[in-house]
Order: sequence, then structure tokens, then C-alpha cells
Amino acid sequence: MERKRFMISMSEEDVNCFEAGREAAGMNKSAYIRLLIAEHEKRVPGFIKYKDIIKEIADTNTLIKEVILIKGINDADKMVLLERLDIILEHLKKLT
Repeated sequence: MERKRFMISMSEEDVNCFEAGREAAGMNKSAYIRLLIAEHEKRVPGFIKYKDIIKEIADTNTLIKEVILIKGINDADKMVLLERLDIILEHLKKLT
């Protein structure tokens, strides 16, 4: 899905309220807006629903990349691992 930027104007009070809620939720602005929309529609967005698995796989992705660079495995095995990680990440993106 293509992402687009948009700009909104709010009073300073509304901005402060938004920022307080966003910080309390521990989210960036984009994620918090999507959460607010989802709550309005009474659904849980995928990026929250699958938050734990996404984090674990992303951490695994980082670890495997570190192992590839530090341990020095052969180029063919590196390519296979990196391709598999890309496939996993693409599937995760479809969930959100």
C-alpha cells in the first residue's frame, strides 16, 4: 500500500493532548493516528495486533544480518538467508 503524507492544523491544546496520548502509547505520530482511526472503526490494526511477532522477527532479522557479517559465511548461503528474510518481512508487511 502506498503511503502518503498529509498535514493537519490543530490548536496548541489539541496538539499537546495528541502528543501526550501518543507518548503514553509509546508510538510515533503515524502509528498513533492509525490507532485512533482503528479505535473509531472498532478494530485493532495489524501493526498493533501482531506487534510482538513483528518485533521478534525484526530482531531476528538484525541478529542474522550481524551473524552473516561477523561470522563470515559463504556468499551463496548469505544470499539464501537474506532472500528468506526479505520474504518473511514482505509477508509481515501484508499483515499490517
